[in-house]
Amino acid sequence: MLTGVKGEAVLAFDGRGHRLLRNGIVVFEGNTITYVGAGYPGRLDAVVDTGRCLVLPGFVNIHTHGGAEPGGRLILDCGRADAFNTGYMNVQTTRPGRRHIGQREDPALGARQYLAECVRHGSTTVVNVGQGGRELIAAAREIGVRLYAGPRYAGAVYVEETPGRIEYRWDEARGEAGLREACEFAAEAARDGGGLVTGMLCPHAADTCGEALLAATMRAADDLGVRVQIHAAQGLFEFTEMVRRTQLTPIRWLHARGVLGPRTILGHAIFLDHHPLAPAPGRIDLDLLAASGAHVAHCPLALARRGWALHSFDRYRRAGVNVAIGTDTCPRDIVDEMRWASYVCKLVEGDFTAGQPADVINAATLGAAAALGRDDLGRLAPGARADIAAYRLDQVRVGPVLDPVRSLIHYAAGGPAAHVWVDGRRVVESGAVAGVDEARLSGDVQRMGERLWADVPEWEGSGRTAEQMCPPAFPLLDQIEPVDHVEPGSR
Repeated sequence: MLTGVKGEAVLAFDGRGHRLLRNGIVVFEGNTITYVGAGYPGRLDAVVDTGRCLVLPGFVNIHTHGGAEPGGRLILDCGRADAFNTGYMNVQTTRPGRRHIGQREDPALGARQYLAECVRHGSTTVVNVGQGGRELIAAAREIGVRLYAGPRYAGAVYVEETPGRIEYRWDEARGEAGLREACEFAAEAARDGGGLVTGMLCPHAADTCGEALLAATMRAADDLGVRVQIHAAQGLFEFTEMVRRTQLTPIRWLHARGVLGPRTILGHAIFLDHHPLAPAPGRIDLDLLAASGAHVAHCPLALARRGWALHSFDRYRRAGVNVAIGTDTCPRDIVDEMRWASYVCKLVEGDFTAGQPADVINAATLGAAAALGRDDLGRLAPGARADIAAYRLDQVRVGPVLDPVRSLIHYAAGGPAAHVWVDGRRVVESGAVAGVDEARLSGDVQRMGERLWADVPEWEGSGRTAEQMCPPAFPLLDQIEPVDHVEPGSR
């Protein structure tokens, strides 16, 4: 069946890069694009006229966490002052022998909510770092999103035996068992994922994985032919620990152990030795990263919440590093994340010409596809997968449109895509995810979150409540005190 998707503007790929096509059409048959142009010369079985929409390749969201939903959403936003304001320490640090909040969630409900949120905002390929299981595979097939995923594993966990003191508890055998589970998940995804799910290896972080575990990971990745994504140089807690422990920055340590390479994606990679908050001599990290061919998953919004920024998106690109974009935790709005990437880069560089819209869109399409080793994603061209997203330009918030790409990044960000196709299947229509009752799903997620928040003192290292971890924006008013009557005009 030949289907055409028409739009006021189409971001087409000409073999070298994206080009803007006015009043274009994208034609696909099955799951493959067969034609992109100004008008189709043949007969089509179906035509979807999106009207005043910008039609783009579906975005590749290179770094997400399904396990941060729904219980950890707000708790994750509030960092720990005793860990350099590191947000993930609020949800991963626990008392010895206790399961933290991410391990207590309903995996089926969390996976469904998370993937629906991603695809609703135009992410047609989602890379989940550290969550794997039948529930995730089932949700990807149900919603119809392309997924890369694998369970997280590590040789150490963060524990708080003494309140206020975060320590590492090592268990290398547990890390090895986790790697075996990840390899089994990759095989299961290939078998049960309906062609949409691909396994990957997700060792947790530079500071929680030992040399033997990482060496075994890279051997397994080569044997399986899969990608590796690991958190590295993601926070000051990790950076200072690695320098104390090894006398090397996280980037230098991973490089010395053969982890960096074209198969590897680094989550965040902010604290390199040129970063103003990273106290390390040498200024060689960026060159090592570029020469290795490793990729960087840039998630600017999550960093901005911590008061941190990549120094900078443009600087990494100029050095030859392939930078892709991910939404990390919440919200999972990839277009809004691109706007953050653009604006934070301008602030860091002190240059309004930095962080151009074309560069952030390239990062979320071609750059992210390259990180996954895919030349059939992130582009609208014959032979590419039929992953398509369309965004309305006829919105009051957008206003008059001179350049639809700039309007998308600067003015249309923060809303859902109008229409989304993944692998030729229409999964979002008029802003709604097919087959998902958002009101019901939101209610289920709210009830689950309330149950998990009530349980926080049982596992949190210092015994804090959810409200103590993430205080309300304003003091709660339990009771309105009577106020003396005041005559009008008496004051």
